[in-house]
Amino acid sequence: MYQEIETLTIYLNINTITNIHLAQLRKTLTMKQQKFTVNLSGANRQCRFNNMHLARVKRFLESNGHRVTMDAKDADYILFHSCGTFDIFKEESLDIYNQYVQSEGKTKVIDIGCLTKIYPELPQENSDLTYTKEMDDLNSIFSLDKKLNEFHGFTCQSIVDTSFSYPQSKTGKILKLGHKIKDFFLYKMLPKKSHLLKVLQEIHRNDKYFVEISRGCVGNCSYCIEKRVTGKTVTSRSIQDIIDEIAQFYQKNIKLCLTSDDCGAYGIDIKENIFSLIKAINDKFPGLDIQLCNIYPMWIEKYESEYLNLIQNFNITSINVPIQTGSHTVLKLMNRKYSINNVIRIIREIRKRSSKILVWTHIIIGFPGETGDDFKKSIKLIKEFDFCFCYPYSNSKEAPSSKLDNHIPALKKFLRNFHFRISYYFLIIKRFCFELLYGNP
Repeated sequence: MYQEIETLTIYLNINTITNIHLAQLRKTLTMKQQKFTVNLSGANRQCRFNNMHLARVKRFLESNGHRVTMDAKDADYILFHSCGTFDIFKEESLDIYNQYVQSEGKTKVIDIGCLTKIYPELPQENSDLTYTKEMDDLNSIFSLDKKLNEFHGFTCQSIVDTSFSYPQSKTGKILKLGHKIKDFFLYKMLPKKSHLLKVLQEIHRNDKYFVEISRGCVGNCSYCIEKRVTGKTVTSRSIQDIIDEIAQFYQKNIKLCLTSDDCGAYGIDIKENIFSLIKAINDKFPGLDIQLCNIYPMWIEKYESEYLNLIQNFNITSINVPIQTGSHTVLKLMNRKYSINNVIRIIREIRKRSSKILVWTHIIIGFPGETGDDFKKSIKLIKEFDFCFCYPYSNSKEAPSSKLDNHIPALKKFLRNFHFRISYYFLIIKRFCFELLYGNP
Protein backbone atom coordinates (compact mmCIF):
# COMPACT_ATOMS: atom_id res chain seq x y z
CA MET A 1 0.00 0.00 0.00
CA TYR A 2 2.75 2.43 0.98
CA GLN A 3 4.73 1.64 -2.17
CA GLU A 4 1.72 2.32 -4.39
CA ILE A 5 0.51 5.54 -2.85
CA GLU A 6 2.85 8.48 -2.66
CA THR A 7 0.56 10.76 -0.72
CA LEU A 8 -1.41 8.99 1.98
CA THR A 9 -3.98 10.21 4.44
CA ILE A 10 -3.68 10.62 8.17
CA TYR A 11 -6.71 11.36 10.23
CA LEU A 12 -5.91 13.19 13.47
CA ASN A 13 -8.67 12.59 15.99
CA ILE A 14 -8.83 13.72 19.64
CA ASN A 15 -10.18 10.88 21.67
CA THR A 16 -8.95 7.56 23.15
CA ILE A 17 -6.28 5.02 22.49
CA THR A 18 -4.85 1.88 23.97
CA ASN A 19 -1.37 0.51 23.52
CA ILE A 20 0.68 2.31 20.89
CA HIS A 21 2.53 -0.28 18.90
CA LEU A 22 5.06 2.23 17.58
CA ALA A 23 7.56 -0.49 16.82
CA GLN A 24 5.02 -2.21 14.57
CA LEU A 25 4.14 1.09 12.90
CA ARG A 26 7.79 1.81 12.18
CA LYS A 27 8.15 -1.60 10.53
CA THR A 28 5.29 -0.83 8.15
CA LEU A 29 7.12 2.22 6.82
CA THR A 30 9.54 1.59 3.99
CA MET A 31 12.98 3.15 3.81
CA LYS A 32 11.55 5.63 1.33
CA GLN A 33 10.28 8.83 2.98
CA GLN A 34 6.50 8.69 2.99
CA LYS A 35 4.02 11.55 2.92
CA PHE A 36 0.62 11.35 4.55
CA THR A 37 -2.63 13.29 4.79
CA VAL A 38 -4.00 14.23 8.23
CA ASN A 39 -7.43 15.04 9.66
CA LEU A 40 -7.79 16.48 13.19
CA SER A 41 -10.67 15.64 15.52
CA GLY A 42 -11.52 14.81 19.12
CA ALA A 43 -13.43 14.86 22.38
CA ASN A 44 -13.73 17.79 24.80
CA ARG A 45 -13.66 20.58 22.23
CA GLN A 46 -13.39 23.17 25.01
CA CYS A 47 -9.99 21.97 26.25
CA ARG A 48 -7.48 24.62 25.20
CA PHE A 49 -4.53 22.29 25.68
CA ASN A 50 -6.10 19.68 23.38
CA ASN A 51 -6.59 22.32 20.71
CA MET A 52 -3.06 23.66 21.13
CA HIS A 53 -1.58 20.19 20.83
CA LEU A 54 -3.57 19.46 17.68
CA ALA A 55 -2.66 22.83 16.21
CA ARG A 56 1.00 22.03 16.83
CA VAL A 57 0.64 18.61 15.21
CA LYS A 58 -1.14 20.15 12.21
CA ARG A 59 1.72 22.56 11.52
CA PHE A 60 4.28 19.83 12.18
CA LEU A 61 2.65 17.52 9.63
CA GLU A 62 2.20 20.18 6.94
CA SER A 63 5.78 21.40 7.36
CA ASN A 64 6.96 17.84 6.73
CA GLY A 65 5.00 17.65 3.47
CA HIS A 66 1.98 15.78 4.80
CA ARG A 67 -1.60 16.84 4.03
CA VAL A 68 -4.44 17.55 6.47
CA THR A 69 -7.93 16.40 5.52
CA MET A 70 -11.39 16.64 7.10
CA ASP A 71 -12.49 13.23 5.79
CA ALA A 72 -11.73 10.24 8.01
CA LYS A 73 -12.54 7.84 5.20
CA ASP A 74 -9.57 9.23 3.27
CA ALA A 75 -7.21 8.62 6.14
CA ASP A 76 -4.40 6.15 6.58
CA TYR A 77 -3.91 7.48 10.11
CA ILE A 78 -6.31 8.85 12.69
CA LEU A 79 -4.39 10.79 15.33
CA PHE A 80 -6.86 10.94 18.12
CA HIS A 81 -6.52 13.32 21.13
CA SER A 82 -8.38 11.73 24.01
CA CYS A 83 -9.48 13.35 27.27
CA GLY A 84 -9.73 11.59 30.61
CA THR A 85 -10.16 14.49 33.05
CA PHE A 86 -13.76 13.48 33.85
CA ASP A 87 -15.71 10.25 33.43
CA ILE A 88 -17.93 11.86 30.80
CA PHE A 89 -14.91 12.63 28.59
CA LYS A 90 -13.34 9.25 29.32
CA GLU A 91 -16.45 7.43 28.09
CA GLU A 92 -16.83 9.79 25.12
CA SER A 93 -13.21 9.18 24.16
CA LEU A 94 -13.54 5.40 24.36
CA ASP A 95 -16.80 5.41 22.41
CA ILE A 96 -15.42 7.53 19.59
CA TYR A 97 -12.17 5.59 19.48
CA ASN A 98 -14.06 2.31 19.13
CA GLN A 99 -16.26 3.83 16.40
CA TYR A 100 -13.18 4.75 14.39
CA VAL A 101 -11.57 1.35 14.89
CA GLN A 102 -14.73 -0.44 13.74
CA SER A 103 -15.69 1.84 10.84
CA GLU A 104 -12.35 2.82 9.34
CA GLY A 105 -10.97 -0.69 8.86
CA LYS A 106 -7.26 -0.66 8.03
CA THR A 107 -6.81 2.98 8.99
CA LYS A 108 -4.27 3.34 11.82
CA VAL A 109 -5.85 5.01 14.87
CA ILE A 110 -3.40 6.50 17.38
CA ASP A 111 -4.34 8.26 20.60
CA ILE A 112 -2.17 11.28 21.36
CA GLY A 113 -4.24 12.50 24.32
CA CYS A 114 -4.15 12.19 28.10
CA LEU A 115 -6.50 9.24 28.65
CA THR A 116 -3.87 6.54 29.05
CA LYS A 117 -1.73 8.83 31.21
CA ILE A 118 -4.61 9.22 33.67
CA TYR A 119 -5.73 5.60 33.36
CA PRO A 120 -2.56 3.54 32.66
CA GLU A 121 -4.56 0.32 33.09
CA LEU A 122 -6.63 1.00 29.94
CA PRO A 123 -4.12 -0.54 27.48
CA GLN A 124 -4.37 -3.84 29.36
CA GLU A 125 -8.18 -3.67 29.35
CA ASN A 126 -8.38 -2.64 25.68
CA SER A 127 -5.78 -4.55 23.71
CA ASP A 128 -6.68 -2.78 20.45
CA LEU A 129 -5.75 0.63 21.84
CA THR A 130 -2.76 2.29 20.23
CA TYR A 131 -1.34 5.36 21.96
CA THR A 132 1.69 7.60 22.31
CA LYS A 133 3.47 7.91 25.64
CA GLU A 134 4.76 11.34 24.61
CA MET A 135 3.76 13.67 21.78
CA ASP A 136 7.33 13.56 20.50
CA ASP A 137 6.77 9.89 19.61
CA LEU A 138 5.11 11.23 16.45
CA ASN A 139 8.54 12.26 15.17
CA SER A 140 9.47 8.62 14.55
CA ILE A 141 6.58 8.22 12.10
CA PHE A 142 6.00 11.61 10.51
CA SER A 143 9.17 13.68 10.83
CA LEU A 144 10.89 14.03 7.45
CA ASP A 145 12.67 17.30 8.16
CA LYS A 146 11.15 19.25 11.07
CA LYS A 147 10.60 18.05 14.66
CA LEU A 148 7.40 18.55 16.63
CA ASN A 149 9.02 20.71 19.31
CA GLU A 150 9.92 23.34 16.70
CA PHE A 151 6.30 24.53 16.45
CA HIS A 152 4.70 27.01 18.87
CA GLY A 153 2.20 29.88 18.91
CA PHE A 154 -1.25 29.03 17.59
CA THR A 155 -4.51 30.73 16.72
CA CYS A 156 -6.46 27.78 18.08
CA GLN A 157 -10.02 28.88 17.26
CA SER A 158 -9.44 29.30 13.54
CA ILE A 159 -7.81 25.87 13.42
CA VAL A 160 -10.63 24.25 15.41
CA ASP A 161 -13.23 25.76 13.07
CA THR A 162 -11.53 24.72 9.83
CA SER A 163 -9.40 21.65 10.47
CA PHE A 164 -10.61 19.58 13.43
CA SER A 165 -13.51 17.17 13.00
CA TYR A 166 -14.96 17.06 16.50
CA PRO A 167 -17.83 14.56 16.49
CA GLN A 168 -21.04 16.26 17.66
CA SER A 169 -24.31 14.88 18.97
CA LYS A 170 -27.62 16.02 17.47
CA THR A 171 -28.25 18.08 20.60
CA GLY A 172 -24.82 19.69 20.24
CA LYS A 173 -25.54 20.61 16.62
CA ILE A 174 -28.89 22.19 17.57
CA LEU A 175 -27.27 24.19 20.38
CA LYS A 176 -24.50 25.35 18.05
CA LEU A 177 -27.08 26.54 15.50
CA GLY A 178 -28.99 28.35 18.25
CA HIS A 179 -25.83 30.15 19.37
CA LYS A 180 -25.11 31.22 15.78
CA ILE A 181 -28.62 32.65 15.37
CA LYS A 182 -28.39 34.44 18.72
CA ASP A 183 -24.98 35.94 17.91
CA PHE A 184 -26.15 37.03 14.44
CA PHE A 185 -28.99 39.13 15.86
CA LEU A 186 -26.85 40.53 18.67
CA TYR A 187 -24.17 41.62 16.19
CA LYS A 188 -26.82 43.32 14.05
CA MET A 189 -28.67 45.09 16.86
CA LEU A 190 -26.02 46.15 19.36
CA PRO A 191 -24.48 49.64 19.12
CA LYS A 192 -20.89 49.71 17.86
CA LYS A 193 -19.56 50.87 21.24
CA SER A 194 -21.60 48.31 23.16
CA HIS A 195 -19.81 46.49 25.97
CA LEU A 196 -21.81 43.35 25.21
CA LEU A 197 -20.72 43.53 21.57
CA LYS A 198 -17.13 43.80 22.79
CA VAL A 199 -17.60 40.56 24.76
CA LEU A 200 -19.04 38.79 21.70
CA GLN A 201 -16.20 39.97 19.49
CA GLU A 202 -13.69 38.76 22.06
CA ILE A 203 -15.29 35.30 22.17
CA HIS A 204 -15.17 34.93 18.38
CA ARG A 205 -11.83 36.63 17.81
CA ASN A 206 -9.58 34.53 15.56
CA ASP A 207 -6.29 36.40 15.96
CA LYS A 208 -5.55 35.12 19.45
CA TYR A 209 -2.15 33.49 19.68
CA PHE A 210 -1.87 30.97 22.51
CA VAL A 211 1.46 30.46 24.23
CA GLU A 212 1.86 27.90 26.99
CA ILE A 213 3.98 29.35 29.80
CA SER A 214 3.84 26.49 32.32
CA ARG A 215 2.12 23.26 33.31
CA GLY A 216 0.91 22.16 36.71
CA CYS A 217 -0.47 24.02 39.72
CA VAL A 218 -0.06 24.22 43.50
CA GLY A 219 -3.69 23.45 44.31
CA ASN A 220 -5.27 20.14 45.21
CA CYS A 221 -8.87 20.57 44.13
CA SER A 222 -10.94 17.57 45.16
CA TYR A 223 -12.50 17.13 41.70
CA CYS A 224 -9.31 17.40 39.63
CA ILE A 225 -7.05 14.57 38.42
CA GLU A 226 -4.95 16.58 35.95
CA LYS A 227 -1.83 16.11 38.08
CA ARG A 228 -1.77 12.58 36.73
CA VAL A 229 -0.91 14.26 33.42
CA THR A 230 1.07 17.34 34.45
CA GLY A 231 2.83 15.92 37.50
CA LYS A 232 2.72 17.17 41.09
CA THR A 233 4.91 20.22 40.57
CA VAL A 234 4.82 23.35 38.44
CA THR A 235 7.07 23.29 35.37
CA SER A 236 7.69 26.76 33.92
CA ARG A 237 9.36 27.79 30.69
CA SER A 238 12.07 30.43 30.88
CA ILE A 239 11.14 34.02 30.11
CA GLN A 240 13.59 34.10 27.20
CA ASP A 241 12.11 30.93 25.72
CA ILE A 242 8.62 32.44 25.84
CA ILE A 243 9.79 35.72 24.28
CA ASP A 244 11.58 33.83 21.51
CA GLU A 245 8.35 31.99 20.73
CA ILE A 246 6.29 35.19 20.63
CA ALA A 247 8.84 36.70 18.23
CA GLN A 248 8.06 33.92 15.73
CA PHE A 249 4.51 35.19 15.12
CA TYR A 250 4.43 38.73 16.54
CA GLN A 251 2.71 41.44 14.54
CA LYS A 252 0.75 44.53 15.50
CA ASN A 253 -2.84 44.23 16.71
CA ILE A 254 -2.76 40.54 17.61
CA LYS A 255 -3.82 39.24 21.02
CA LEU A 256 -1.43 37.15 23.08
CA CYS A 257 -3.08 34.56 25.33
CA LEU A 258 -0.78 33.25 28.03
CA THR A 259 -2.04 29.78 28.94
CA SER A 260 -1.31 27.46 31.82
CA ASP A 261 -3.08 25.21 34.27
CA ASP A 262 -2.54 28.21 36.56
CA CYS A 263 -0.88 31.37 35.24
CA GLY A 264 -0.59 32.65 38.81
CA ALA A 265 1.80 29.81 39.64
CA TYR A 266 4.14 30.65 36.76
CA GLY A 267 7.80 30.83 37.75
CA ILE A 268 7.68 29.41 41.28
CA ASP A 269 10.06 26.66 40.14
CA ILE A 270 12.54 28.99 38.40
CA LYS A 271 12.48 31.99 40.78
CA GLU A 272 10.36 34.10 38.44
CA ASN A 273 6.70 35.16 38.49
CA ILE A 274 3.90 36.27 36.19
CA PHE A 275 4.71 39.93 36.87
CA SER A 276 8.34 39.68 35.74
CA LEU A 277 7.21 37.71 32.68
CA ILE A 278 4.67 40.31 31.57
CA LYS A 279 7.14 43.16 32.16
CA ALA A 280 9.70 41.36 29.98
CA ILE A 281 7.09 40.76 27.26
CA ASN A 282 6.04 44.40 27.33
CA ASP A 283 9.67 45.58 27.17
CA LYS A 284 10.19 43.49 24.02
CA PHE A 285 6.74 44.04 22.47
CA PRO A 286 5.41 47.35 23.86
CA GLY A 287 1.63 47.61 24.20
CA LEU A 288 0.95 44.00 23.18
CA ASP A 289 -2.65 43.01 23.97
CA ILE A 290 -2.46 40.25 26.62
CA GLN A 291 -4.98 37.80 28.03
CA LEU A 292 -4.26 35.78 31.16
CA CYS A 293 -5.98 32.39 31.00
CA ASN A 294 -6.69 30.66 34.32
CA ILE A 295 -5.49 32.48 37.41
CA TYR A 296 -6.24 30.54 40.57
CA PRO A 297 -8.12 33.12 42.74
CA MET A 298 -5.79 32.49 45.69
CA TRP A 299 -3.02 34.36 43.86
CA ILE A 300 -5.17 37.45 43.39
CA GLU A 301 -5.76 37.50 47.14
CA LYS A 302 -2.13 36.87 48.01
CA TYR A 303 -0.70 39.46 45.60
CA GLU A 304 -3.57 41.92 45.41
CA SER A 305 -1.52 45.10 44.99
CA GLU A 306 0.77 43.47 42.40
CA TYR A 307 -2.18 42.34 40.27
CA LEU A 308 -3.90 45.71 40.54
CA ASN A 309 -0.70 47.46 39.40
CA LEU A 310 -0.29 44.92 36.59
CA ILE A 311 -3.80 45.61 35.29
CA GLN A 312 -3.34 49.36 35.59
CA ASN A 313 0.10 49.65 33.98
CA PHE A 314 0.07 47.03 31.22
CA ASN A 315 -2.27 46.22 28.34
CA ILE A 316 -4.06 43.32 30.07
CA THR A 317 -7.44 43.26 28.34
CA SER A 318 -8.91 40.03 29.72
CA ILE A 319 -8.35 37.63 32.59
CA ASN A 320 -9.93 34.32 33.49
CA VAL A 321 -10.49 33.83 37.23
CA PRO A 322 -12.23 30.44 37.73
CA ILE A 323 -14.16 30.98 40.95
CA GLN A 324 -16.15 27.71 40.46
CA THR A 325 -18.94 28.37 43.00
CA GLY A 326 -20.70 31.13 44.90
CA SER A 327 -20.89 29.09 48.10
CA HIS A 328 -18.13 28.93 50.69
CA THR A 329 -19.52 25.60 51.87
CA VAL A 330 -19.10 24.08 48.41
CA LEU A 331 -15.74 25.82 47.99
CA LYS A 332 -14.49 24.00 51.10
CA LEU A 333 -15.71 20.67 49.67
CA MET A 334 -13.79 21.52 46.49
CA ASN A 335 -10.67 22.11 48.63
CA ARG A 336 -10.07 25.52 47.07
CA LYS A 337 -8.31 28.07 49.29
CA TYR A 338 -9.69 31.61 48.98
CA SER A 339 -12.50 33.86 50.12
CA ILE A 340 -15.17 34.33 47.45
CA ASN A 341 -16.22 37.71 48.87
CA ASN A 342 -12.64 38.95 48.94
CA VAL A 343 -11.96 37.83 45.36
CA ILE A 344 -15.12 39.62 44.16
CA ARG A 345 -14.00 42.78 45.99
CA ILE A 346 -10.64 42.62 44.20
CA ILE A 347 -12.32 42.03 40.82
CA ARG A 348 -14.43 45.16 41.37
CA GLU A 349 -11.24 47.07 42.14
CA ILE A 350 -9.64 45.68 38.96
CA ARG A 351 -12.52 47.13 36.95
CA LYS A 352 -11.89 50.52 38.54
CA ARG A 353 -8.24 50.35 37.49
CA SER A 354 -9.08 49.37 33.88
CA SER A 355 -12.36 50.11 32.11
CA LYS A 356 -11.34 48.01 29.08
CA ILE A 357 -10.71 44.73 30.88
CA LEU A 358 -12.98 41.70 30.50
CA VAL A 359 -13.20 39.28 33.41
CA TRP A 360 -14.20 35.65 32.81
CA THR A 361 -14.95 32.83 35.20
CA HIS A 362 -15.91 29.15 35.46
CA ILE A 363 -18.78 27.75 37.54
CA ILE A 364 -19.35 24.07 38.36
CA ILE A 365 -23.02 23.16 38.74
CA GLY A 366 -24.23 20.31 40.95
CA PHE A 367 -21.07 19.61 42.93
CA PRO A 368 -21.58 16.87 45.58
CA GLY A 369 -23.24 18.39 48.64
CA GLU A 370 -24.48 21.50 46.80
CA THR A 371 -27.82 22.60 48.29
CA GLY A 372 -30.48 24.77 46.69
CA ASP A 373 -29.18 27.78 48.61
CA ASP A 374 -25.61 27.06 47.48
CA PHE A 375 -26.82 26.93 43.88
CA LYS A 376 -28.62 30.28 44.24
CA LYS A 377 -25.38 31.86 45.46
CA SER A 378 -23.65 30.76 42.25
CA ILE A 379 -26.45 32.29 40.15
CA LYS A 380 -26.15 35.53 42.10
CA LEU A 381 -22.42 35.61 41.41
CA ILE A 382 -22.55 35.66 37.60
CA LYS A 383 -23.44 39.36 37.40
CA GLU A 384 -19.88 40.13 38.53
CA PHE A 385 -18.37 38.72 35.33
CA ASP A 386 -18.44 39.57 31.63
CA PHE A 387 -18.62 35.94 30.59
CA CYS A 388 -19.17 32.70 32.45
CA PHE A 389 -18.32 29.14 31.42
CA CYS A 390 -20.65 26.81 33.33
CA TYR A 391 -20.25 23.05 33.56
CA PRO A 392 -22.33 20.40 35.30
CA TYR A 393 -20.17 18.46 37.73
CA SER A 394 -18.75 15.35 36.10
CA ASN A 395 -17.46 12.64 38.38
CA SER A 396 -14.09 10.95 38.12
CA LYS A 397 -13.62 7.81 40.19
CA GLU A 398 -9.97 8.73 40.69
CA ALA A 399 -10.80 12.13 42.25
CA PRO A 400 -11.38 12.65 46.01
CA SER A 401 -14.73 14.32 45.24
CA SER A 402 -16.08 10.96 44.08
CA LYS A 403 -16.00 9.82 47.72
CA LEU A 404 -18.01 12.79 49.02
CA ASP A 405 -21.54 12.29 50.33
CA ASN A 406 -24.72 13.65 48.76
CA HIS A 407 -23.95 13.40 45.06
CA ILE A 408 -26.56 15.29 43.04
CA PRO A 409 -28.86 13.02 40.96
CA ALA A 410 -28.37 13.37 37.20
CA LEU A 411 -31.84 14.84 36.58
CA LYS A 412 -31.51 17.46 39.31
CA LYS A 413 -28.04 18.36 38.06
CA PHE A 414 -29.39 18.72 34.52
CA LEU A 415 -32.23 20.97 35.72
CA ARG A 416 -29.87 23.14 37.77
CA ASN A 417 -27.55 23.50 34.79
CA PHE A 418 -30.52 24.45 32.60
CA HIS A 419 -31.73 26.93 35.25
CA PHE A 420 -28.26 28.46 35.50
CA ARG A 421 -27.99 28.92 31.74
CA ILE A 422 -31.46 30.48 31.51
CA SER A 423 -30.57 32.87 34.35
CA TYR A 424 -27.35 33.75 32.56
CA TYR A 425 -29.17 34.38 29.26
CA PHE A 426 -31.68 36.61 31.06
CA LEU A 427 -28.76 38.58 32.46
CA ILE A 428 -27.40 39.00 28.91
CA ILE A 429 -30.85 40.13 27.70
CA LYS A 430 -31.07 42.59 30.60
CA ARG A 431 -27.66 44.03 29.70
CA PHE A 432 -28.68 44.11 26.04
CA CYS A 433 -31.88 46.08 26.76
CA PHE A 434 -30.03 48.45 29.07
CA GLU A 435 -27.44 49.23 26.40
CA LEU A 436 -30.11 49.80 23.74
CA LEU A 437 -31.94 52.23 26.01
CA TYR A 438 -29.14 53.97 27.88
CA GLY A 439 -25.83 53.08 26.23
CA ASN A 440 -22.97 51.37 28.07
CA PRO A 441 -23.57 50.73 31.79
